[in-house]
Amino acid sequence: MLTRSRFLPPVAVLAGALLVDLAACGTDNGRPDPLEEVDATTTTTTKKDSGTSSAGDSGATVEVDSGVEDSGPPPDSGTCYDPGDPGGSESTAKDLPNIDDCDGSGGTKTGVAAGVVDTDFYHFKASDTFLCTISPTASSKTAGLELCMFSKCQTGTSTDFQGCTQGTEKTSSLGVKGCCVNTPGTLAYDYNCNGTTDEAADVFIRVKGTTDACQVYSFSYNF
Repeated sequence: MLTRSRFLPPVAVLAGALLVDLAACGTDNGRPDPLEEVDATTTTTTKKDSGTSSAGDSGATVEVDSGVEDSGPPPDSGTCYDPGDPGGSESTAKDLPNIDDCDGSGGTKTGVAAGVVDTDFYHFKASDTFLCTISPTASSKTAGLELCMFSKCQTGTSTDFQGCTQGTEKTSSLGVKGCCVNTPGTLAYDYNCNGTTDEAADVFIRVKGTTDACQVYSFSYNF
């Protein structure tokens, strides 16, 4: 009758010993067991662009201020910045406050001339006031412009243009006569409204650069 040996075969004993040794050496060098969960902290960096919003770790929205005011393109951008550019024709002219023909009722205006291709038109209504004298005039101290003024009667049968006392006579694109001057300079002229004693008029001022320079200009006007 055969009996089982109580002892493991030599090969089995050797394999068991090897497994025990490997388990004991798993953390001897300080490295964690590959199957053990690792607790790590992840840091996320967000690039913040000027003028945009981003969310921080708290979930709140953070406004990023560039600290730079919107003053138009930088000087080296090659762009003539003209945010309030008036219309380029009489029909799209920028309205100015209405005035009358009494001295001191005129005004001043500033703008930007973006070279010879840019034409700025302004318009105001001028009323004929009793005991005041009509004397349309405009002037500018800014160099490099052509400044013009044209008057069209609001009443009567037609406008009788009577010539320039300063400047050169010209006709607008809509056929309205007036005077122009190269700046710095002053223009002035006379006219009469046929068929009426009321000399009230629609007055148009045209500003155009005579060079390709981009420049800020100003002019004054009276009626």
